[in-house]
Formats: sequence, structure tokens, C-alpha cells
Amino acid sequence: MVDFEKNAQKAPQNARFDDKEAGFGVLLYIILQFALIYIARFIIFNIGVGYSSAFGVMLNVIIEGLFVLSVLIISRAKKKHFITNLGVKNKINGKIILFCALTCMICLFGLSQVSNVFMDILERLGYKSRASGVSVTTFWELLLNTLTIAIVPAFCEEILFRGLVLNGLAHYGREKAVLISALLFMLMHGSPDQTVHQFILGVVFGYIVYFTGNLWITIIIHFFNNFFVLVINWFYNMSGAASSASTEEVAVSTAGSIFSYLLALALVGVSVYLVIIMITRLAKESNKINLKPSYVSGKEMAFIDRFAGAKEGGLTITNRYGAPDKRSNN
Repeated sequence: MVDFEKNAQKAPQNARFDDKEAGFGVLLYIILQFALIYIARFIIFNIGVGYSSAFGVMLNVIIEGLFVLSVLIISRAKKKHFITNLGVKNKINGKIILFCALTCMICLFGLSQVSNVFMDILERLGYKSRASGVSVTTFWELLLNTLTIAIVPAFCEEILFRGLVLNGLAHYGREKAVLISALLFMLMHGSPDQTVHQFILGVVFGYIVYFTGNLWITIIIHFFNNFFVLVINWFYNMSGAASSASTEEVAVSTAGSIFSYLLALALVGVSVYLVIIMITRLAKESNKINLKPSYVSGKEMAFIDRFAGAKEGGLTITNRYGAPDKRSNN
């Protein structure tokens, strides 16, 4: 993510993404995806190339690559600097990576309770899950899926949704930019099974990029989210629990469901508080090695200080001329 205020004052107007470019980027991705799927269907049904798991993996990787290609085309067409505007020049360190892993765990095991309750309600209303799922049974499958499901999507999807969309919508305000980018991120997954969790992740990612200006942080958390799911799936299959669980049917009473919903709600409340702490810790740590985006207000800085436990003297941000500007917490 780029420093919007600094760029607006130090560089020409075309040195940053805007809302039209964000919209065109999403539209371009949709067009390219439909074109690719049409070509793939033509190859399978007209040329006679049979569909295989290898073909499916290759197709999914190319589809993910379209996220980056769309942003690259917009950057070239509008003469925008691809690397600078995305904020991938920012640095990370070991503590940031640790905070990323902790944030991922909180979202995966805490905030995901919202998605679990949502899916439980849908299933009680008659919905049947259509999620294809990925079954990891061997170490080599884990390695392959780590590349195709964890590394590639984390990088490519963040480039479009946080690098371009959130960037381009930032001048509408923090909440609108975060929520719209999260909504588009959710819709891209195209499955009710992933609706709530992906939206929540999109919101968390949006606030992180807003407060840090560092796209690498959400790329890493995105990777951890997908990778941990793969590892859990692998251990689950290795233990033989999958075959035994498939034959079990558990009847849950209404009272039991209500209790589980209340327990999930309590866990979500604690998780929200922990996520806020992690976001502020990430902002504080990223600020030590990268200049803080100048669009973050003094009030927002005080909020970060309070939750992150910043020392007296405040956080360093970039002033209107791009130079470090030390401000107090008052």
C-alpha cells in the first residue's frame, strides 16, 4: 500500500491508484477469468484434451495469476509504478512474522466461529455444503498444495484486493475502503461456505494494510491461513480420523445449539479484542523499520499507542513532506 497523502503532495497525480482504476482492475480480472475458463473448456471438449488433476491445478494457478496480471495491465496503461504503488517495498522482520502467525491463529480458531455458526444455521435450513475441499494425504501433496493453495493465492489475491482496490478506494475513508475491498474479496471466492470467514479476513487485512502501509504483512497472514488449514487437513487424514468421522452422526439438541452459539459468541468477542491488539502491534513494529503512512491521524496513533503499549513519545510517521515527524501521544 502506498502512502497516499505523501504521494499526493510530492508526486504527480498519476503516481497513485484511484477508484476508477480499482474498478477497472476488478472488471478486467473478471473478463480475463471468463476468457480463460472458456479457453479451458474449449481445450477439454473440442480439442480432446482430457481433464486431469494436473490440468486443474495448472488452471487454478493461472487464474490466480490473473489477479496480478490485471493490476499490472492497469499500472502500465495508466503509467503507474507497479512495485511502489503496491507497497511491497516495505520491509518485515522476525517479530512481524511471529505477529502474523498469531493473528492468523486468532482468526482461524477464534473469528471463524462466526462462519461455523452461519454454516450451522444454513444447514438447518436445508443447505448442503458444496465446498470441494482439498484432501491432503501425503507429504508431497502437502508441498504441492502449499505452492498452489497457500503461496500463490496469498501473493496474487493481496496484490489485487489490498494493493489495488483498498489503495484506490482509500480517499473515500478507511471504513468504506476496508469494507468494499473485503466484500469483493468475499464475492471472489463464490461459495456460501467461505462467505463469512473470507469477509472477516478481508476486514482484518484491510485494517492492517491501512495502519501499516505494508502489503507483505497481509500476504504472510494470508499464506499462514491457507497453509495451517492444509497442515491440519494432512494430520487429520494421517491420523485416520477422516474415515471414522464420516460414519458418525451426532444429534444436537436445541438447548445444546444455543449454548454452543453463546460459547462461540464469547470466543469471537475475545478474538476481536486480540485481533485489535495484534493489528496495533503490527503497526508499531512495522513503523520501526518503515515510515508510517501519513494519512493515519493523531487520534488513530493514540489508539495504536494505547493497545500496542507504545512508549512515551509516540509513533514515527511521515509528515506532509515525507520526512520523519515525531509526535506525542497527547
